Amino acid sequence: LRTTTAVAVLVAVQAALTWHFHGAVEDRLISSVDHGSFIYRYYVLAHTFPRLVNYDPWWNAGTLDETLVLSGAALVHVLTWPLTRMLPIDAAYVWFIPLTAVAVVPWALFVAARLLGLTRLAALIAGLLALGPGESFALWLFNSGTLPALVSAAMVPLVSALAWRVFLAKDRRWW
Repeated sequence: LRTTTAVAVLVAVQAALTWHFHGAVEDRLISSVDHGSFIYRYYVLAHTFPRLVNYDPWWNAGTLDETLVLSGAALVHVLTWPLTRMLPIDAAYVWFIPLTAVAVVPWALFVAARLLGLTRLAALIAGLLALGPGESFALWLFNSGTLPALVSAAMVPLVSALAWRVFLAKDRRWW
């Protein structure tokens, strides 16, 4: 199996999964459990960014909100900022879930595998395997609206690989 073939397979699977997701939700806003509150937190962040201190009478009992991350929305905002510049937040949100689950997680594992010294092919296989966590995980993600948790989980392999390079492999280039 050649590396270019593996890249093509990974991108094709990512495109097919994203297309299937949009066919399932029919480009409508997902409204189960936490999606609505996350969209609200994201909306507040998008309209106050980069100023993160704001007064919001509809959140946290109207107290002054000085938190830096606004319940995980900041990292999602960094990854999806170009998309929210092109589309309204409620329309862009339908793209956040598949793009995060299908694009960010596998490519984060690819980069982490490369940091650990694996070949490109092995890293691509790691990314491809990241697309198959199972139906129960996907249902949990789509029902719970835990997009910030998914983005944070995608960063764990990257941080672990960097920690390995710096502390165990003592590779000073990564300090």
